Amino acid sequence: MATPALDLLPSLDKALLHGARAENLNSYERVRILPELKDALRDKWPFQSSEMLATNGGYNAVYLALHALVHPGAIVAIEMPTPMRILDIIEDLGAQIIPVESDTYGPSPKSLALALEQKPTAFLFQPVISAVTGTYLSPLRLSELADILEDSDTLIIEDDGLGDIALAPSQSLGDRLPDRVIHIRSFSKSFGPDLRMAVLSASEELVDRIQSYRAFSAGWTSRILQSAVAWLQIDPETRKNVSDAGEIYRSRRNSLANALRNRGIEVPDGGGLSLFMPVHSETFALITLAAHGISALPGKNFSLTATGHIRLGTGRLSTAECEVVADVACLAAAEPFSIGMGP
Repeated sequence: MATPALDLLPSLDKALLHGARAENLNSYERVRILPELKDALRDKWPFQSSEMLATNGGYNAVYLALHALVHPGAIVAIEMPTPMRILDIIEDLGAQIIPVESDTYGPSPKSLALALEQKPTAFLFQPVISAVTGTYLSPLRLSELADILEDSDTLIIEDDGLGDIALAPSQSLGDRLPDRVIHIRSFSKSFGPDLRMAVLSASEELVDRIQSYRAFSAGWTSRILQSAVAWLQIDPETRKNVSDAGEIYRSRRNSLANALRNRGIEVPDGGGLSLFMPVHSETFALITLAAHGISALPGKNFSLTATGHIRLGTGRLSTAECEVVADVACLAAAEPFSIGMGP
């Protein structure tokens, strides 16, 4: 699992105590976002959107945006590989998926241009770092994507699932295409999944439509949790804790990547909580790893077809474990017949 290490998450005691005194606590008024949280985020936000909306986690934000703005049967272009839950949400919606292939620098401009020929209603991608591969989207690549999207009418959904532990500047197409961009940032990986907190920003018209859809369900996100996250955003000790955790995660990931390269398996450096390792057979690789007590996920879980990769979670690995995993990974990545087994 590409999840944060529990011992690296910040303490929530003081934050929740602060949240218990949130403004207008227990009112049935449907607040989009507490002013306190909006103020805490504004200077860190990658573009000056007109509206913000607190949601019950990052995937909840993606779910709300897609179901509020995309009709069943519509076409949605998606960066591949992409988190499994994104594929599940779009399947639940009944939309058609058009894959946009990616490389080390992010979604391919050529692949996106081909996808846009089919007039997708939305394009969904990760604007900072891939939660699957652990590689960063370069500013140059983001600019190239903007050039291609500029002449379309496609809605753009940016899913920043790792937030501050990515240790990279937040970036967005929002300033360039403000009427079409929905930017989502989750706080689960940096502050803890039980906070169930994310924030999306978009034009006033888009946020109105998303909030209208949400009115039939939760209505609003807990003021207690919003206020707690606002406190965590500005608390110096928490900020240092999150930064230190991000450095540890990046070190763990890249220690495994380096160990794999030393054994002839090319995996680029990156950050976050996972890496994408090339293999000859996803099934054979998973069986081989499992036989040595190591769990992984097949690349096909993050795409429409097999990718020739497996995803390894790295957030909880020690340096010694990286070497053990790399040794077994050499067996897992090999062609089955090359070690005396059938194809």
